[in-house]
Parts: sequence; structure tokens; C-alpha cells
Amino acid sequence: MPIYQYRCKNGHTHDRLRKMDERDNPAQCLQCDADATPIISAPHVPPDGVYSYCPNVGSADTFERKRAKIEKMNEAKKDGKRPQLIDQI
Repeated sequence: MPIYQYRCKNGHTHDRLRKMDERDNPAQCLQCDADATPIISAPHVPPDGVYSYCPNVGSADTFERKRAKIEKMNEAKKDGKRPQLIDQI
């Protein structure tokens, strides 16, 4: 079950573990017992420079080539060098 975030009219927020078909139903605020409605929150996804590999969008070889080029650019930055732009990563 996913975790949804709710906010009441008094501004209190809390998280609830609920079924997907119950997500739009009001939940009771844990601090003031008022009705709390679901709010949209952004997921935490740390960027890795390559995003993720999807089998239907390319091959594993293409993914590894892109990842190696990005790592090479990041190493050049760490060494204080100006990385060369890579055409068609």
C-alpha cells in the first residue's frame, strides 16, 4: 500500500498508509481531529545523471556507454579539469 500525505484546514500534515482506492477519502487529522484532504507531494528521487535503464527504451550496452561517459565527465570535474562536451551522449 502506498503512503499518502494529508493536510487539515489548520495546516497540520501527516502521512497515512492507505489503499489506492481510499486515497481521496478524507482522513482525520492526528493533531486536531479535523478532516484532512490528500495533498500532492513530490517523490524523492536522487539524480544519477543517467536516470534509469528501461529495457524497452534501449539496450544495456547503450546504457553502459552513457554511464561510462558521464562518470568520465564527473572525474574530470573532480580533478579540476574542464570536461569536454560529449556529443550525443
